[in-house]
Amino acid sequence: MGLRDPDIGRLLAAFRIQKADRVPHWELAIESPTLEYLMGRKVPYLDYDRLLPAEREEYRLRTGQFYPEATSWALWPADYLELCQKWPNEAMGINCIYAGTIGPAERGSIKGWEDLEKLRPPVPVEDRVRIVQAYIDQARGSGVGVAPVFFAPFTETYEALGIEGLAYMVYDDPKLVLHLLDHYTRDARALAEAVAELDVDFVYIGDDIADNNGTILHPRMMEELWVPRVAHIVEPIKARGIPMAFHCCGNLTHVIPWLIQLGFCAIQPVQPNCNDIYALKRQYGDRICLIGNIEVPGCLSFGTVDDVVRETKEHIDRLAYNGGYVCASSHSITSLVKPENYVAMLETIMEYGVY
Repeated sequence: MGLRDPDIGRLLAAFRIQKADRVPHWELAIESPTLEYLMGRKVPYLDYDRLLPAEREEYRLRTGQFYPEATSWALWPADYLELCQKWPNEAMGINCIYAGTIGPAERGSIKGWEDLEKLRPPVPVEDRVRIVQAYIDQARGSGVGVAPVFFAPFTETYEALGIEGLAYMVYDDPKLVLHLLDHYTRDARALAEAVAELDVDFVYIGDDIADNNGTILHPRMMEELWVPRVAHIVEPIKARGIPMAFHCCGNLTHVIPWLIQLGFCAIQPVQPNCNDIYALKRQYGDRICLIGNIEVPGCLSFGTVDDVVRETKEHIDRLAYNGGYVCASSHSITSLVKPENYVAMLETIMEYGVY
């Protein structure tokens, strides 16, 4: 593999806090207009808003997809592989989220036990596994990795209850909160058992358990409610020795020690407005790989190409010295990002990030 080719080995080396040929790059998702800019053409995706409710449900059941808008997550395997090869992205993240449970229109719709019937059943695990296998088959021999992407239970629970509803419910009806946490934990555990049997390169689990100030619930409560459930979810993945990366927005002060304890080898995206990535590197950089931190609502969306080049070089200089850094955005390549700025970040990684 050349420096301008995607290489999953490069990414996995960073997860092990080791150097490869250059600093790796991996984005969880790339949205339009950058998606079309990179592909040089319109790419087929499902225009979800134009579907009737029955058609939406059929799509969810057939594909397991929950984000069928103009994003890399909605690309069919051949198109996703083409994207990764044209503009080196070391892996394809495959959406395996508990599809159709709670969406924007349903957020906070669970007010009590009587509302549980509003929760849709998940797309069957076997259907989600079938989707992942299709990407594995497409990627074979290409150098591009494959990573199933799904949630741990906390985000799903507060999506169902709403943040304010969760804040009240942990005191007014804690048994309902536990019921929902366990409901989503069972699905994530079943999916973890299934994907652990596949030829995946790593598993990516997300759970936004923090905001800009710290954990959404008190850290002692999070440690009691969340840590044991995530440990249960990841047990079969760890047993197979499959690397695990984690997504959490917000302040990671309490989150990173838990992730190290749970066996995760990487954390994404390390938001710069509430984390000092350089301090985190000094404190934890020999134990967990840091992914991201190039600011989406900063240089990538509102800066110049020169701004992006300057920030990317600083991150490489100060974070990649021992191999444990993956240069990427502070979340994903959203619709606000200027395509030319994303390309500038990529070009800088490939040219300046050589070890």
